[in-house]
Parts: sequence; structure tokens; C-alpha cells
Amino acid sequence: MSNVIGVVLMFGGIGEVLVNLISYPALIGSILIFAISLFFLTAKRKTLKKEVRVLLIVLVIITAIVIGFIVFLVFAFGSNHPPAPPVPQPPTTNSGVEPARPNALVPSIMIEGTLYLMSQKEKPAIEIAESEYLGFITSTVRLSEWPTENGQANIDVEGAPYAEYGNGIVVLWNGEWTLFLTEQDRLLEVAADGSSGQTGTYGDLLIIDEFEPIEGNALVFLGMLRLDAWDALMAHISQDDVQGGNAFYSSIDDGYHNAHEFEGFSYNTDKNDALYIVTVNLERYQPTSGLRLGDTFARVIELYGSDYTEYTEDGSGFSKYEYIIGNHFFTVSFVDGTAYAWRVSSHSEQALRDAFIDNIRPGN
Repeated sequence: MSNVIGVVLMFGGIGEVLVNLISYPALIGSILIFAISLFFLTAKRKTLKKEVRVLLIVLVIITAIVIGFIVFLVFAFGSNHPPAPPVPQPPTTNSGVEPARPNALVPSIMIEGTLYLMSQKEKPAIEIAESEYLGFITSTVRLSEWPTENGQANIDVEGAPYAEYGNGIVVLWNGEWTLFLTEQDRLLEVAADGSSGQTGTYGDLLIIDEFEPIEGNALVFLGMLRLDAWDALMAHISQDDVQGGNAFYSSIDDGYHNAHEFEGFSYNTDKNDALYIVTVNLERYQPTSGLRLGDTFARVIELYGSDYTEYTEDGSGFSKYEYIIGNHFFTVSFVDGTAYAWRVSSHSEQALRDAFIDNIRPGN
């Protein structure tokens, strides 16, 4: 018997189907027929005709087999109830991979509707009188979240006083006044520390690996936190290479997204402040394959194969060829038949178009 159960368990999917088909009504009906037939066979045996007795005996045998089979299925598969409906799953991105949420963000506070990020410089050796306090931190959230309410922080400083200092805010944290700056001031602080006037010295570096856009393979990677990307870039470029950025609304992750532009490339960050698009101009940076500015479509086929999706813009001379590589998308942009830019993204070109995301053009 154990061997039979083992064989049936190997075909659990078939067993589940049978269990669902043979539900309680079949079991109850079989029991009723079995009981009635058995009653007449025992109580009315002497008055029944031979043909009727044979029919009742057959019914008893058949219903007994049916009851036994259902009981066997119940023991083998746990229950003869139909399976519960599937649990709804959260929506995923176009690549089928749910966007990862960062485990940690930059320590920050929200004061009067402005987000302040912890400075990377040494803590100022200052003394601030209580009369200069602007207020106290009233609530905290996890370090994986940005503060959204006045007097809120994403570090454990609830009840700590804060005051104005220079162009930022200082908070008394672990007995020391810690400086927090606006996002723009903190970025400028990082740029001032890391540039050394090295304009253009990063031209030979790989911005992102189009085959494996993961940590450690290139300067930036998909899912990298924006401020971490900035820190990495500032070690190689100067403020002269920073062209600026803008915010826009996108339906992809249902939140505001930022586009950050540099000399020769740009990246976009999602509502979790993580990179999900990196666009690179071939005039300055090449992908790992060695694709160059002005290469033809035949060269792209030679490097990446013929399994692509083509997107064209009627009458403009612009076209794009998109490849799916693992869980991300690699796109080469053409103008008048020659390559001028490439992009690595966690979303397809169609998803980006549906979200009204602008793409770079030559010279931008």
C-alpha cells in the first residue's frame, strides 16, 4: 500500500485534479446508495427477486469502491476540498522582477518641508545654546525610508534638538552636533571634494556593463542608490561635467523620477532613489562590446545578434534596437543609419514610451 501512495504522491498534480472533481456530493451520494442497498440486502433479502439482489450487491460493491477511493485520496492529498484561490501577487516591472527597495538610505531629516541629508564632512565642534534651538525631532522612520513629515528623521534621534548652522541644520546626535545639508548642497560638497579639476579624465572608464549591470562591474549599476552613484562619479569628474537634472512624473513605479545629466551620459532614478535607466553617448563612452560612434546596424547585429525589437520614429531619422539580456534591456539608438547612443534599463522601450520618458538626442 505504501508503494501505491508513493506513486500517487509523485503525480500530485493529477491527484489534486481528481480530488477537486470528486467532491463531497459524490462521497455523500455513494454513502447513501451503499447504505440503502445494504439495508435492502439484509432486511428484505428473503422477499427480493434474484435479479434485484444481484443488482443491489453490484451497487454495494461499486459504492464501496468509490467511498474507499475518495477516502484514499483524502489521506493521500490532505483534503478533498477544492484548492483555495491563488493569493494576489504585487505587480512587477516590465522585466518581471519586482523593484528592490534599498535597505539603507542616507541619514536625513525633514525640517519645514525640506529634506536635509547628513554631511560627509567631520562633525563641527560647536556649542549651541538652548535659546537657539529651532525645535526637536518628533518622530522617526526606518533608515530604508525618507522622512516625510516635519521634525521627522530616518535615524534614532527622536527627542533630539536641532538648530540652524551655516547653510544647513545641525542635530544633537550621540552627544555631538551633526550637520545636515540640503540635497543640492550635499552634492556640491561631494563634488568639491572629489573633482580636483579632472574634467574628462573618466572618458576611458566603463559607465555601466550592458551584459551584467551589477555592482563591481563598472562605474554604476542598475539599482544603485543615486547618492552612491554620485559619490562614485565625483571621484572621476568635476563640477564642470555636471549638466543638471530635472524631475518628472512617470507611471512605471507610480512616483516621481529624477533625470541626472552629465557630460556624455545620464541616469534616471525611481521612487526608491535607485538607478533604473543609464543612457550613454557613444561620442564619449563605449559599451563592453566595443561599439563605436557611427557604427552601422550590421555592426550591431555582429556584436549582439539578430534577436532584437525595432522602434522607429516616422520621418525623424531616429530608430532604436532593443535586446533583452537577462532581466534588463539594452538599447542602441541610431540617427540616419548610424549609432550614436546606448542605454541599459530595467524597463523596455515600450514601457518607457508609455510612461512618457524622454530620451537623449545627439548633442544633448
